[in-house]
Amino acid sequence: IDLKGLNLPGAWSAVFQSQTLFVPVQVQQSLYWGQGLEGSSGEKGVSGTSAVWFFAEGTRKANDFFATFFQLFNPLTTPLVVRGEYYTDGSSQPITREYTLPPSSRFTVWANQVPELADKDFSTAFRAVDGQSGFVAQRSMFWGPGYAGGHTSIGVTGADDEWQFAEGAAFDNFDTYYLLLNTNPYDIAVTVSYLTRDGFVARPDGLVIVRANSRTNVHLNSDLGNVGAVAATFKSTDGSPFVV
Repeated sequence: IDLKGLNLPGAWSAVFQSQTLFVPVQVQQSLYWGQGLEGSSGEKGVSGTSAVWFFAEGTRKANDFFATFFQLFNPLTTPLVVRGEYYTDGSSQPITREYTLPPSSRFTVWANQVPELADKDFSTAFRAVDGQSGFVAQRSMFWGPGYAGGHTSIGVTGADDEWQFAEGAAFDNFDTYYLLLNTNPYDIAVTVSYLTRDGFVARPDGLVIVRANSRTNVHLNSDLGNVGAVAATFKSTDGSPFVV
């Protein structure tokens, strides 16, 4: 389904619902931009709403070379108040904003317009202020002249004590960053396990300490050098939930 073919202007959220009893449908989104469609991103849909969404990735580093947008979809027939919580490196308390989402609509938050985030990496949580109303949140990032590159991701609806990644690349022309968000009011220690084509490799610097209510980064290339393809596991030492 090509949105341009619908001849409807502006930004969109969407719901696809199977009308055949007991037959589910799966939907993925593909987005292209640029004269030669040189930019692209893709993401799968989610099967339900949540009262909270977490995003470990976000940045205003390099004089806003990166643009970070959050798309918030309110499917309710009444307005919904959502609190945005922005966590920076070493922050003791998140930077907060409240957004009122109109009924049955899409609302866009441009994080580059939050002054306190200037020249910082950040993670974000969006929570329904009433603690129970469901909505959907997605993040899109673009960078470079004319938005030469970009990617998108649906948020996660909960923190966990372990996260695993099959993809990772440490080559001359590839850099891999892992972004860790700790929303607990205390510091946590995280064990990082790397798996290369030759087997398990422990992180040379040992544990990663993520401060209370803050975001931190792990750079694969700095840890192991340009060793090629790598998978990774992140696990808190005491079972505390976090997001990667």
